[in-house]
Amino acid sequence: MVEMLPAERLSDLFDQDDDDFLECCYVSILGRPSDPPGFRHFQDLLQSGAAKTEIVFGIAASPEARKYGWRLPELSQWMFDQGLAGSAHMIELVRASGIPSIPPFEPVVAPGIARMWIDLTGAFEARGAFSESVRVELELARSLRVANPWLRFSIYIDTGFAEIPENQLQWLFGAADLREAYQVFFGRVEGRESPLRSIELTVPDSDMFFHPYGSSDLILSAGLQGDRKKEGFSKLKSISPQIYVSFLVYDIMPLVADTALYFSEESRDVVHRYLDWATEHCDFLLYGSEAAQKDVETQLESEETPAISGKPIRLGIDPVEGIVQDGDAERLITLGITRSFMLADVSADASSDYGLLYRVMLMCLARNPDQTPQLVISGDIGLESDLASMVLRDPRVAGHILIVDPSDDDTAVLYRNCRFTIFAGAYPGWAPSVSKSFAFGKFALAADTPNLRETGYDLIDFVELDDVRSWTEKILSYAGDDRLLDDVQAKIAVQWSRPSWTDAGHAVYEALTALANQCLPSAQLVDLIGSNVPWKKPVIWMDLSLTFLNWGGGMQGIVRVELTYAHYLKKIAPDSRFFAYHNGRFFEIPTDYLTWLWDAEELSAAYDFFHDFWNKAESEGTGSRFQIASQDSIDGAVRHLTKIPENTIVLFCGIGFVTPGQMHSEKAITDMVSPARRVMTSQLLYDFTPFLLPHTHVQSTVDGYELFVKHISNEFEHILYGGKTAQRDGIKIQKDRGWRSPPSDYLEFGSELDLADQGAPPTLRQRRKVLADLGITERFVITVGTIQPRKNHEVLYKAYLRMLEDEMLEEPLQLIFVGKNGWLSDDLLAAIANDERVQDKLLVLSPTDEQLRILYHACEFTLLPSFYEGWSLTLPESLGYGKFCLTADVDPLRETGQDLVEYIDPLDTFRWAERMAYYARNPKEVLNRERVIAEQWDARTWLSSTEMMLDKLYDAHRIMVEKQNGEPHAVGADK
Repeated sequence: MVEMLPAERLSDLFDQDDDDFLECCYVSILGRPSDPPGFRHFQDLLQSGAAKTEIVFGIAASPEARKYGWRLPELSQWMFDQGLAGSAHMIELVRASGIPSIPPFEPVVAPGIARMWIDLTGAFEARGAFSESVRVELELARSLRVANPWLRFSIYIDTGFAEIPENQLQWLFGAADLREAYQVFFGRVEGRESPLRSIELTVPDSDMFFHPYGSSDLILSAGLQGDRKKEGFSKLKSISPQIYVSFLVYDIMPLVADTALYFSEESRDVVHRYLDWATEHCDFLLYGSEAAQKDVETQLESEETPAISGKPIRLGIDPVEGIVQDGDAERLITLGITRSFMLADVSADASSDYGLLYRVMLMCLARNPDQTPQLVISGDIGLESDLASMVLRDPRVAGHILIVDPSDDDTAVLYRNCRFTIFAGAYPGWAPSVSKSFAFGKFALAADTPNLRETGYDLIDFVELDDVRSWTEKILSYAGDDRLLDDVQAKIAVQWSRPSWTDAGHAVYEALTALANQCLPSAQLVDLIGSNVPWKKPVIWMDLSLTFLNWGGGMQGIVRVELTYAHYLKKIAPDSRFFAYHNGRFFEIPTDYLTWLWDAEELSAAYDFFHDFWNKAESEGTGSRFQIASQDSIDGAVRHLTKIPENTIVLFCGIGFVTPGQMHSEKAITDMVSPARRVMTSQLLYDFTPFLLPHTHVQSTVDGYELFVKHISNEFEHILYGGKTAQRDGIKIQKDRGWRSPPSDYLEFGSELDLADQGAPPTLRQRRKVLADLGITERFVITVGTIQPRKNHEVLYKAYLRMLEDEMLEEPLQLIFVGKNGWLSDDLLAAIANDERVQDKLLVLSPTDEQLRILYHACEFTLLPSFYEGWSLTLPESLGYGKFCLTADVDPLRETGQDLVEYIDPLDTFRWAERMAYYARNPKEVLNRERVIAEQWDARTWLSSTEMMLDKLYDAHRIMVEKQNGEPHAVGADK
């Protein structure tokens, strides 16, 4: 029989007759000649009346075809269009052929896995050139589909994941040239007008999260992992932890000690955050090389982070044309190449040591200029860099070192015609350029790194990275010895086999199924109360009912704390979710409704903007915060929460009650959570003044707060307290009243006034203007806090009168009350307003945050006479600005102020007057105090406070889970 050539198109295959048709099927689909038993089987079928389509399917559906890939690019889409893939008749036909059949339609991929997906967000969102990451994502999509014909495809769009129907991807499956197909589809062919194509997706009309996945599905994400997609996977895993997620990690070069210097601090931080995220949210990882896996495991071990299961895979390399082509010589001249050259392709290697190559070339030219080949550096090395500028201007290497950024066609020309390749990178990622060099049959001289040894084995001649002399000797040797070069390149031709993308697809399929089989399906864990469920970092769901719905005023106290924690929580734990409670129902707050908070630099101004926007919209009837909570027609069950997802911490930092007995969010949440589902509720309690100083509050507050704290104590799994003193007082109150005392921790609040960097102190002109606007004309002292009996403003008012009456001051000193009017303060404020002795001397102000910042900078010192605080916000602020404070002698303020402030009995009016006058008369003493503060005060920032809170919450959640599992756990002695 004459050797049959494979068909280039399906139409060519079907044009064949009888025996030629059968042989062409084998060659075109399986890539081999027919075997006699199989040939006779299909010959009998044809003679008995079987259609050619049935024969094609019978061969294409065999495991052999699926393993090694269909040679006809059109075949995949044709089978799908014909509806043959799930035909019972066709499956029976394959069984009868003697070629083992594919599994039933829509099979279980592996034990514990329902369906397998690959996410194509990276390829569809890419806006630049056809990058290596885009190629990998698309090549794996179509090769993984060969390994698993029921593979499904998804993309992150709007606020969720949508399935990409297979018939929308025929441009991908049928592509002979993937780059060209991609560029044509997206209208990016240079120099050619090409209409932008689109795909049709089914996306719900909602701004809430959505996805097409089912329980025990497995999703692979192989492209670059953008923040939006990571946020989507975070939400997915928080809602459905029984879905497997796996990411492909190419490398972590910015974190590896040898290569970190090649990357900016920002790049290192991005990769570090990505790795942290992946270890928390992925079930397992795939790696672009064994070296990458080792680097990740080493990094995790150094951070004492639990390892995550993973496997390395060998990615594919496209077939190349290695024979020199007509026109190559002309292209080389155009690129400036005039003689034998070596190629350094740095397009995929950010760690390439260009300085080493420069020094090596200088030594080569000094030793043997006639034998030194040209060095062509291919790729973007940053022509603005100092090194590039030096190379381009150094006459010694002029014409000897060329820096080019070639097209794909020119890259192929360079590989085909170079004498050999050179790789001087400390860590060239998954090293596609090395494999490309071998694909062109070119020998490589390379730095001795683990991943290059993994890629090249003994086919590379390795050199220590910084050994300039050895590099020089080897380059001159291979440049001048044709026989030596021929021998090593013959060895490559015999020993190296190109890894195909089909092989890579099967490797990925096998790796994913093996890794999934190692995992006990999460769906089985959720409902197994009392079984050993491994602890995994939970998702935070934070209540914002107070600040998003109920509070109509400005920034103060608890409002500031709730918003500040939410702001930093989103940055530190971006998968956190936020919700509110209204009219007996919980609802998730869409993240777009909180953009003003995420982007805020000055929190007070941002919150004012929030109120202005919604007050205007609600008054004009153009929008309402309450719509999403009260109208089913907005989002229906998607928006409203009926159950909190498993493995969650539900955090409350506001105070939900208004009047005694009223249903509040903290009370209603208990019907929606279950510790057995690894859900922990935690409430932040700031202080206990309604218990300890009930006379300083209105009676409804006293009664309501007692019921509120009782409910939290008896029903919640955890309590956060505003400082050690608040924790001590809370536990004592629980004990005295016979309430439960749940596990608890204390927090230290931040000391900066707002989110923005305070930067340089205000200028003298800024101070003068703000102080003049506020009516401050003399030296002054301030006390900051809502004006209410607990804050004890009255003692300062009377002490100030005492100073004035006894002429204790040598110079005028204004006293400034900074704060809004609180409860039970009308009489005091009326007395101050009507007292002519303090007119224009004692001022009551409610400044902006920027004005308050200037007041802190400009005041002589500060005052804090409170009868009780939890963890004071204003005392750390004062110390944070380097200001000395006269402070009430009470336990919680001693906890904060330590030895940096002076303590006075909050009831001793005369002592307050004496010490205020003393420091007003002795500014040098104040300066001495400020120097001590500058040396000793270790300010906790709000970012640090949020990190402290997260650490406490995670630890408490872990202990709760371990107790359920009956595991021993360690509890810190000082909580």
